[in-house]
Amino acid sequence: MGRWSPGITCQDVSKRHIIHGRVLAVIASIFVAKTIWFGAATASVIWSVHPTKVNQENHTNHVDSMEQQLDDVGHASIFQVDMELRIRQFQRRRLIRILNQFTNMRKNQRVIRELANQGPDGSHLVNQSISPVEVETTGPPPELAQLLVLEARIRRLRHLRRILLAKKAAARSRQELASLRRSPVKKTLQTVCGSCLGMCVVAKTYPRISQVVKAAKNWNDKEERTWLRDVGKHADKKYAEFQEVVQPWLEPFQPFIDYFWQAWIWRGFQRRLMAARERELKETSDIGVPNVALEDVAGIGSAKTEALEIVECLMAPARFASLGAHCPKGLLLTGPPGCGKTLLAKAIAATAAVPFLSRSGADFNQRYAGAGTTMVKELFATARRISPAVILIDELDYLGRQRGEERGGGLETDRAAALTQLLAEMDGFGSADGVVVIGTTNRPDILDKALTRPGRFDRKVTVPLPDVEGRYQILRKHSKRLVLDSSSKLIGPETPTAPDWMAWAKRTTGFSGADLAGLINEAAMAAAREGCSSVREHHLQVAYTKLLIGIPSGRHQSPAEMNVTAFHEAGHAVVNEVMRVSLGASGIQGFRTVAHISIVPAGGTGGVTQFADPEEASRIPQSRKVLLAMLAVDMGGRAAEEIILGQGQATMGAQTDIDMATRMATEMVAAGGLSKAIGPRSLQSGLAPSQALLSVVDAEVKLLLDQALSAARAALSRNGALHAAVAEVLIQQETLDGKDSHWD
Repeated sequence: MGRWSPGITCQDVSKRHIIHGRVLAVIASIFVAKTIWFGAATASVIWSVHPTKVNQENHTNHVDSMEQQLDDVGHASIFQVDMELRIRQFQRRRLIRILNQFTNMRKNQRVIRELANQGPDGSHLVNQSISPVEVETTGPPPELAQLLVLEARIRRLRHLRRILLAKKAAARSRQELASLRRSPVKKTLQTVCGSCLGMCVVAKTYPRISQVVKAAKNWNDKEERTWLRDVGKHADKKYAEFQEVVQPWLEPFQPFIDYFWQAWIWRGFQRRLMAARERELKETSDIGVPNVALEDVAGIGSAKTEALEIVECLMAPARFASLGAHCPKGLLLTGPPGCGKTLLAKAIAATAAVPFLSRSGADFNQRYAGAGTTMVKELFATARRISPAVILIDELDYLGRQRGEERGGGLETDRAAALTQLLAEMDGFGSADGVVVIGTTNRPDILDKALTRPGRFDRKVTVPLPDVEGRYQILRKHSKRLVLDSSSKLIGPETPTAPDWMAWAKRTTGFSGADLAGLINEAAMAAAREGCSSVREHHLQVAYTKLLIGIPSGRHQSPAEMNVTAFHEAGHAVVNEVMRVSLGASGIQGFRTVAHISIVPAGGTGGVTQFADPEEASRIPQSRKVLLAMLAVDMGGRAAEEIILGQGQATMGAQTDIDMATRMATEMVAAGGLSKAIGPRSLQSGLAPSQALLSVVDAEVKLLLDQALSAARAALSRNGALHAAVAEVLIQQETLDGKDSHWD
C-alpha cells in the first residue's frame, strides 16, 4: 500500500468510515429511542381515557379523570400535545362515520316500515297505524357519549397547544429582545469570537481531512480502470497544474472559506426547514386566531344570540345531530362596512376554540384558469381534516354574485366555476362534521339565489350600527391603550363610571365600530403631534372634527368673514336650544342638544355646529312637530345672516344647510305622508307621478322651508342678546363646547 502522507493509510481511511458510521448509528438509535419514549408516554395518557372505555354510565367519571390527565399533558411538550391531538382527531373522524352510518341505518329501517305499511303491492297511499311492537325504542348510540368526550378533549388540547406555542414565541421574543438590548460592541465581539472559534476548529481539522481525502484518492487511483483513461489522466494533469499555481494563494484562506461555506449551507437548511414548518402551521394550526372573545364584540345587537348558537353547534355538533337537528352549515353576516362582521366571525371561532380559516372573495380569482376551483377544494379539505372549524369568506359578494351576468371573459367564467365548486362543497359535508362557513357582505341583494337557499347560507344575520350603549363599550375598549390625562374631564377606563365617554357615545350617532376605533387613534395621533404626554379632551374634539368635516385648512379669515361665520353658527345653536325648550314645554322631552361649535375653517367649510343625540331609550319619535323643529335649526344659519346683513343679503355659507333641509322636507312630503295637500301617499313606490303631482310636491316643500325659515328668524329675534353673546365668544375663542354654554 502506498502512502499519500505519513501516518495515514488506506486501511485507516476504511476504519474511520466504519467508526463514523457506528457513531451515526448510535445517534440515530438515541433519537429513535427518545421518540418512542415520548410516544409511549403520550399513548399511555391516551389509552387511560380511550373513548372505547366510555359509556353513558361512567361518562362523568371519565370526564373527571380526563381533566386530571389534561393537567399532566399541560406540562408536556408540544410534541406530545401534537401527537395526541392528531390521534384524537382520527378517533373523532371514525366516530363521526359510525354515527352517520347509524343515522343512515335508522333512516333505512324507517323507510322499510313505511313501505311495509303500504300493503303488499304498495297501492295503499295512506300509511297504516304502526303497532307499538314495530316502533323503534332504541336510545342514542354509545358512540355519542364517546364523541362528546372526544370533542371536549380536542378543544382542551387545542387550547393547550396555543398556550405552548405562545410560550415558545414569548421565549423566542425574550431572546431576541435580550440580543437587541446587548451593547453593539459586545454583540460584535461575541460574533467575531464565535466566528474565530469556528474558523480555528475548521483550520485544525482541515489538514487531517485533506490527508484522509488524498489517501482515499490515492487508493482509488490504484484500481484498474479501462474507460476514459487518457481523458482522466489529462484532467488530473491539468488539475494538478492549476492546484500548484493557486494552492499557495488559497491555502491561508481555505479554513475561512470552508467555515463560511458550511455556515451558509447550514443556515439555508434551517431556513428551508423552518419555512416548511411555518407553512404547515399556517395551514393546519389555529395559532393565528386572534384572542377575541364574544363578550368583547360590542354593539352587534341580536347578532350575538345567533353567534352563541353557532358556538354551541361547533362545540358539540354530534349532540345536535343525534337528536335529528341540523346545525347551520352557513352563516351570512350582512351590514354596513365597519360594523364588526369579520370580528364577529373570529370571535365565534375563538369562543368555540376551533381552527379559523380565512379567505377573501378576491383570493379565488387567480391568474390561471381553474385556480379558484382548486383553492375552494383545498380550503374545504383542510377544514374537514381539522374539523370542527370555521371558514370565513370575507366579501362574499365578489365570489358569490349572481351567475348569468358574465360577459364571456375568462375571469368571470373562472369565478362562476369557483362558485359552483363552493356550492358543491357546502352540500358535501353533514351537520355532524362541525364545519361552519361564514360569509360577510354589505351587498346581500346581488348574491346568487343558490347560495342563500336553506342548506347553505341558511342563517342570515344583520350586524347593525352600534347603539349608544354599544358605542360606549367600543370607546371604552379602544381607550384602554390610551395614556389619559387624569386631571382632564376625560375619565380613564379603569374608573367605574365615565360620563364623558357616554357623552362621546351620544355625539357619535351613526358611527361604526371602525369609525370609533379611528376616532380614538386620531386623538392619540393629535396628542403625539402636539408633544403632549397624555390624551386630553380637546384631542378627541380635534379627531372628531377631522373625521366629520376634514382637516383644518389653516386659512385665515378676515374680520368680516369671521363675524358672519360666528353669527351663522351661533344661529344654529340658539335656534336648537329654543326649539328644545319649546318642545319640552309641550311635553316632548329628548330633543338633541348642542355639543360643539367651531368657526375654524376645515374641509371646505367655514364652521360647524355639532349636536348630540339622546340615548335610544329616551329618543323621541320623529313627528311632524319635531321634524319642523329640525328644519328650523337647519335654517338657523340663513336666518342669522339675514338679520345681521339685511333681508336678501345672505351669503352662500348656508348652501349645505339648505340642501339638508330640502332633502328632509322632500322626504316628509313624498315619503312620510306629512303634507296635508299630498296626504299619506308615497312617491317612491316605483310609479311615475304626474307633472301636476310633482308641482304640488314642490309647492309643499317650499312651504315647509319658508315656515322653517320664519320660525328660525322669530327665535333669533326673541333671543337677540343670547345670539350676540354666543357669536362674540366664538369670535374670541373660535370654539365653544355645548356644556360650557349657558343658554338660560
